[in-house]
Amino acid sequence: MFPDLQKEGGRSFVAMFRDSFTYLKNTPHIKHLIFLHAFVGFTAFDALVALMVEKYYAQVIAVAIGLGLIHALRAVGLVFGPILIGKWINVKTLPYLFIYQALSILLWALVIEDFYLSLIASVFVGFATTTLWSYTYTLLQQHTDKAYYGRIVAYNDMVFLLTVALISVVVGLMVEAGLSLALITAMLGSVFFLAAIYFVWIREHFKISDMVEEDVKMSPELEL
Repeated sequence: MFPDLQKEGGRSFVAMFRDSFTYLKNTPHIKHLIFLHAFVGFTAFDALVALMVEKYYAQVIAVAIGLGLIHALRAVGLVFGPILIGKWINVKTLPYLFIYQALSILLWALVIEDFYLSLIASVFVGFATTTLWSYTYTLLQQHTDKAYYGRIVAYNDMVFLLTVALISVVVGLMVEAGLSLALITAMLGSVFFLAAIYFVWIREHFKISDMVEEDVKMSPELEL
C-alpha cells in the first residue's frame, strides 16, 4: 500500500528542490540510508558476467547460453532468498546479511574460471541481493517524513542508478588495466564488508528501527 502522500501543488520546482536539501541537511540519517541502499548497486554484474563467459566458458558452452544460464541461476537465488530469509532480517541482523553477500561474492571469485561451479556460486550470490535491496529501501521509506517521501525516493533512485552505472564503468577500466576478473569480483564483494560496518555505525548514531513510531518518523533525532 502506498503511503498517504501530501499534495504539494502550487509550489515552484526551485522551492521544492531547496526545501528537499534543507530536509536532508536536517535529517542526516536519511542521507546515510540513501548511501546504504546504493551499496546494493555493487551487485550489478552484467558487464562482469559477459566478460567471464567470453573469457572462461566459451570453449565449454555457447556464449549466449552461458550468459542465460548464469543469469537464470542467479535469478533462482533472487526469487527464493526473500522467501527463506525475509522474516529473519531486521535492524540487528542486517549487518550479517551484508557479510553473507560479501562472502558469497568472494566464493564466486574463487570458482570463477569453472563454469559449473560458477553456476552454483551465482545462486548463492543472488540469494541475499533481493532482500538487501528491499529491506534497505524499506528502511529509507519508513524513516522519511510523508511530506518529502516522493522526492527522497526519487533522489534515492538517482543515487542507486548512478552507482550501478559507475560500477559498470569501473569494471571496464579495471579490465583495461589488466586486473583479473577474479580479483575484480573479489573487490566488489569486499565492499559489502564495508557496508556491514557502515550500517552498524548508522544504527549506533541514529534512531533506526524496524517499526517506526509516528512521532519518531515525523521528528527524527540523533541518538547521542
